[in-house]
Amino acid sequence: MNFKSTPFFTFLPIVFLIVLILCLQGLVYHSLPVMILNDSVWYLDLTRYWAKGGFLPDYYAWHRPVGAMIEYPFGYPFFLDFCRWWGSVAWWGNGIVFFQHFLSIGSVLLLFLIGLAMGRRIEGFCAAVFYAFYVPRLIYVQSIMAETLFIFLSLLSIYLFFLIITQKASKNTGILLGIVTACSILTKPLAIVTAGVFLLFFIFLRFEKRVITGYLCSFLFIVLSNFVYNGYFYREFTLTTVSGCHLANRVFGVDRLVDIKDPSTQQIISSCSHSGVPCQFPGLWWEYLYALRSDGKTSQQADRIIIKAALAGIRKNPVLFVKDTGQVLINNIFQEDHWVDTKALLDERRYFDYLNFWSTEKRNFLPKAEYQARQKMIKAIKFTYPTSVWHGMIKNWMLSGLHVFSMFREWLRWLVWGCFIYAFFSGDMKLVFLDFFVMANLLLVALLEAPFPRYFESFVPVVILFIILSVSNAFQRARAKWHE
Repeated sequence: MNFKSTPFFTFLPIVFLIVLILCLQGLVYHSLPVMILNDSVWYLDLTRYWAKGGFLPDYYAWHRPVGAMIEYPFGYPFFLDFCRWWGSVAWWGNGIVFFQHFLSIGSVLLLFLIGLAMGRRIEGFCAAVFYAFYVPRLIYVQSIMAETLFIFLSLLSIYLFFLIITQKASKNTGILLGIVTACSILTKPLAIVTAGVFLLFFIFLRFEKRVITGYLCSFLFIVLSNFVYNGYFYREFTLTTVSGCHLANRVFGVDRLVDIKDPSTQQIISSCSHSGVPCQFPGLWWEYLYALRSDGKTSQQADRIIIKAALAGIRKNPVLFVKDTGQVLINNIFQEDHWVDTKALLDERRYFDYLNFWSTEKRNFLPKAEYQARQKMIKAIKFTYPTSVWHGMIKNWMLSGLHVFSMFREWLRWLVWGCFIYAFFSGDMKLVFLDFFVMANLLLVALLEAPFPRYFESFVPVVILFIILSVSNAFQRARAKWHE
């Protein structure tokens, strides 16, 4: 009997990964505090608890004069509300992180299962182990941010896709893929590219129409339902109302492309001058968003003005915009997320100093109501610092991991680019799919956003698997030619 063909051999790596990750996640959960970033307050802002006046009801009177509530999509806030059901408000922060640890465990296992579905069991196992010890993964797990949920949904969608193309799965799997892909878009709208890549490869591979139909119907039903929901309750038929702001972040902040003669640009400058809101143009997008909304405009109205001004800037010098896109794309790969204060996460005194800094009004940075909301949130959720005996070990390990990673960051960046080029000409359709998946998403981010590595973090597990598969594929081909 061949041992490799037994179910035990198939499930042994899964058991090993589960035991490894449970131990690691348990140590991290009991050794590190809950981390909050600038976006954390925005996500909590969209939860039902906050909407009912749980934190600061009059915050809405300033921030949303018309009542629109869709700056960010609803996927992650729904997850936060789910976490809220299981305990008191004081436990909410720990509850969010608790459930995020399980999502992250699922992400590690899904990475192995994707390799298994591709017929590359060893490579999938190596990628899963590597990602398990990838320090930024654990930092985001401890943060109230959408990355952990989004990564889980993205990997689940990729796994379902490979099940469909390798095992000729049923129409129901196509429907499930559409549901998961739609949920990932409701978490981070940039996943719209993922939906397009799936459809493109289904068509290219001439897959069964019933699977494609099931995928498209379930996907469109959920996404369009969200549009209808937003339109009915908030008079805004849209998925998110910050797409223009993010493009402006890139055009105004990176390229410094401003068309002063454009009417929308003049409207932004006028709002910054007369609104009374701290504002500098060109500058941080939220500053002139606040300025535009101070006179009663809805989120979408303000966003449309900003996107028109950004497009006018691009028309002024499209060559520079295209040139800078390549640089932004390169910078996004394996760069440290400077918005995450890792040292504050690992040291008790610096952690509480960070919370104080995060919730204390700073001159000419954010309106006063923003800090009032942050202070209410910190007081209600009761952020504490754990006193686990394992804290010192976890702290030293994470600092060492980040140090090693920073040493090889530049080398890893060029390794990624080398694998992108190799995979494109490899002739391996599964490898080509991962190539297209990563590059299409990173290109969208580079086109529509300033160089923030946080967006790349969402695709790191796929990139890790992609690199290992590319190197393994190249090595096997070289060995085969050597033996010819």
